[in-house]
Amino acid sequence: MKLNPVISEFPAAMVTTVEAALDAGLFYDTDIHRAVLEGMGGPGCQPVLLREVDLALGDRATERAICEEVKRSPRGTYAILRYHRDDGYVYHRAPMADGTGDLSGHGTNDPFDPTDPAAPAHTLDRMVGYEIYKCRHAVGEARERAKNLAALAATGFTVGQRLTHPLCVGRHTYSSATIVEISPTEGWVVLEMVKRGSPRRPRTTMGAAILAEDLAAPAVPR
Repeated sequence: MKLNPVISEFPAAMVTTVEAALDAGLFYDTDIHRAVLEGMGGPGCQPVLLREVDLALGDRATERAICEEVKRSPRGTYAILRYHRDDGYVYHRAPMADGTGDLSGHGTNDPFDPTDPAAPAHTLDRMVGYEIYKCRHAVGEARERAKNLAALAATGFTVGQRLTHPLCVGRHTYSSATIVEISPTEGWVVLEMVKRGSPRRPRTTMGAAILAEDLAAPAVPR
């Protein structure tokens, strides 16, 4: 999974259930995880062992080859890599396919206990939990973007526009600001702030929706 995936990269059922969980007011990751899994009827796959491989610690070539094979496999497929150190110590890990041509972004590098019958299911659960976590943030960002773009269209903010309403940013109150940049795709604006009596002109970036709310309300520290 990519570091910052967009909504279209998640299963539609996951997106729908994440949106429903957020609309229901769920906040904690564990609560959202539980609700989404229930809404989806489970993780959508089962852990399937591809192979077990013995390799020396530091044998990157074999490690990469096995991981590439796992990546090309169906979602939930995993391999057990058994690393042997020179002192005789052995440890395991289990890279798992996420079904997108990549490895799970979470749990893949965790220690894996091949003697524990629940270990494969635990690895799958960690993978799905990480996907739900990333999906939650993707949904939140998409909603925030839509809100900002709607505010941008409603307010008609333009580059060069001077705002004379006092604005609070952090602990500072500014007497006015000028819009110096606008993102037409993300809905954020860059403001050059002016504080009466100060020669400094600091800049700040905020969503158009937040700016519109601030302009409609008295200047109160956020």
